[in-house]
Order: sequence, then C-alpha cells, then structure tokens
Amino acid sequence: MEMVRAAVLSGHAGSVYALACNGTSTVFSGGGDRIVAEWDLNDPNEGHLLAKVNDIVYSILPLPDQRILIGQASGGIHVIHLGSRKEERLLQYHKSGVFRMAHAPQNGLLVSLSGDGEMAILDDHELAIERILNLGGGKLRGCSWNPDESLMVLGSGDGRIRVFTFPDLQEVLTWQGHQEGFSTNAVCFSPDGKYLLTGSRDAYLKVYDANDG
Repeated sequence: MEMVRAAVLSGHAGSVYALACNGTSTVFSGGGDRIVAEWDLNDPNEGHLLAKVNDIVYSILPLPDQRILIGQASGGIHVIHLGSRKEERLLQYHKSGVFRMAHAPQNGLLVSLSGDGEMAILDDHELAIERILNLGGGKLRGCSWNPDESLMVLGSGDGRIRVFTFPDLQEVLTWQGHQEGFSTNAVCFSPDGKYLLTGSRDAYLKVYDANDG
C-alpha cells in the first residue's frame, strides 16, 4: 500500500520538535522558532499562531479543560488557555529542557521530564507540584503507563528502562534496554497493555512482552 500525502504544513521557520493532537482534527506544533502553531486538519493550509515563547519548544500537552502546556528548553512550562488564547501561568520548577509531558487522567496527575534527570509529578487541576524526583541517568525523554495506570515505564538517557508502581513511584524493575550511553527516547505500551515498545538513539526499536516479568 502506498501512502498518499494529504498536506504539507509549512508555517514554521525552524526545526519542529513537538506535536500534539487535541480532539479529532486539531494539531499543535512547536519547535526551534519558539512558536506554537495550531492547525485544523480539515483545512490544513490555515495555521494559526497560538503562542510565541522565549525559548525553543520541546514538548506540548493539551489538557481536557481547554488548557495547553508548552515545555521549553530553559525549563519553563507555559500554561495557555485555548478559549481566551492567553497565558495563565508560567511554571518554573525545572532547570533544564522539558522534553516530555504526559497526563495520567485516571490518577488525576501530570508528569514532566527534564534534561537534568528530574521527573516532576503535578495534580492536573491546580498544577501544584506533588513530588520532584532526581532520577539521574541523563536526559529523561519518554514515559508511558499501562492501561490501568498502575505501572509507569520511564526511558533514561543512559539507555536504561525503568518500571515504577504508580502513583506511589516505587521502582520495581530496571534493565539496560538499549546500548549504554544511547538514550531511550521513546516508550509506549500497546493499547491492550500486552506489549511495551522502546526506541533509542542506538537506532533500535524493541518490543517486550509486558506480561512476562
């Protein structure tokens, strides 16, 4: 089967590092030009500027309550309300780039991962910090939950894969999943929770049986 290109979105003037979907047709993008653009896939040629921030955009996370979080290279997280299109807050608890933000809705929590090995846990309503853990191992770039959010898997900058109970964050398993010194950039459970997939700078994509401890 041959893929047919539907559109080329050419609104950015620098590298695109972050993409996030909201609903069925809205996409947000951000990157080296320090802007976050909003696109409607039903009319892809019409992009709109959502925000202009003061540093490179590494991560974007839309929330169900019409807020969107924008993680930047210097550690700040901008909170924008999509209704008013105005910034509500600037969160400043990381000291390095925010490479990943993720939502665990069943637990009412958010996770942010930074380039200095820190993982922060926030409640998803007030955005108040509940815990910050310095996990070491280099840059933290990827995390994922199993379907019932009882386990969280984290990819480390040193190539390790680490498993925590959630939300109490007790580390129960760790292994050198990828070549040492090559970061595990992406981790993802399959929708049924049977498999764990990990991707690394060593150019390998690995698939694990999540039911085999």
